Amino acid sequence: MSEDLSRAALARVFDEARSACIYNKGDLETQTMVEQAEVVEGCRAIGVGLGIPGPSDFGVVEGILCDRAFLDERRSSAIELAEVGDLEPAGLMSREGVLLVLTASAMARAYGVAASAVGVALAALGASHEE
Repeated sequence: MSEDLSRAALARVFDEARSACIYNKGDLETQTMVEQAEVVEGCRAIGVGLGIPGPSDFGVVEGILCDRAFLDERRSSAIELAEVGDLEPAGLMSREGVLLVLTASAMARAYGVAASAVGVALAALGASHEE
């Protein structure tokens, strides 16, 4: 399969999205795919990154995993989901692990899971590996 064909196939993943297109802010090619996707009206682009999140993003502020996408005051506030250190027992403190957790959290929030439930799940994930 050619590289162009693979990119086109990947870009189609975002087409007709209804709730959210979640993308890695560090991958400009994927961000472009999201910007060009034909989505259902009201679908939102949600960026995920390791830095301070902008409005409509998930990210990390002073060691805290934050959601700035799914709250009314997203321009001035963030929701704390968990501390990065909470991920250590599960072996998820690497860059890739934190990005995976933020992406999974964004997916859960896009489908209506409460931030408090995401936090409880992340705490349980860490606790299940401490035993």
